Amino acid sequence: MQLKSELLLYLDKLKDKPPSSFIIEGGLSESRFEFFKFMAKKINCLQGGCTNCSFCLNIEKKEAIDTFIFSGQEVNIENIRDLKSQLANKPKLSYRLICFEEAQDLNVNCLNSLLKVIEETPPQNIFFFLLPQRESTLQTIISRSFILNISFFKSEININMPLEKIKEFIDKGNTFLNLKKNNYNKKDIRNLINYFQKELVNFILKKESIFQNLNEKQFFKITNILNIAQKYLSYNCDSQLVLEWMLIKIFITLKKSNF
Repeated sequence: MQLKSELLLYLDKLKDKPPSSFIIEGGLSESRFEFFKFMAKKINCLQGGCTNCSFCLNIEKKEAIDTFIFSGQEVNIENIRDLKSQLANKPKLSYRLICFEEAQDLNVNCLNSLLKVIEETPPQNIFFFLLPQRESTLQTIISRSFILNISFFKSEININMPLEKIKEFIDKGNTFLNLKKNNYNKKDIRNLINYFQKELVNFILKKESIFQNLNEKQFFKITNILNIAQKYLSYNCDSQLVLEWMLIKIFITLKKSNF
């Protein structure tokens, strides 16, 4: 799987202190699983993904130690109970990885049970939900997960909006009335959300970004704001109202250092 250098640097940053839950969305199902395997190697290979050690070789066969891989359709409550009983034990490697392929096929009862497991799990366990798009799972799972959209690393994002005015608003609160004069569609706003997500990545990589000097709580607060905005769009809420809500929330978050 060919990955851009920016993404490789980003994953190197994440592996030092990984979140307890990831959502990997976008692309084809095969690409999402390839991405998971790449991350697994980054996290649990002693050399950060050498491709030659027993872990790297076995993850390709879905047989790696400390790794559980489920198909969404095969998961039931009994599976989750069995899984929970094993998560309390310390993994042999750095982390235990639990991956749900095609997680959009998980039923609500399973998702609710998994949510409790994520909330209570020791920090050495990491969950991965592989989805076409985040809207196909519970909002409670989304809000507790770090989202990686593998699609926006592949090409430039076409923003059909006045970026300079948007930057000025989230920085100073100016130009808001100018933004209200235009009626942007769902595609415009989704592209803007992807742009903001990419700028958060740039911030972590210490590259030029519209986001500067974020603390950890601000970073995850903005991540959650973007997730909720995506959800509102999927519910067919008024696009312009979603845009205004999102920008105001980001502006407020940037002005507050304590959350």
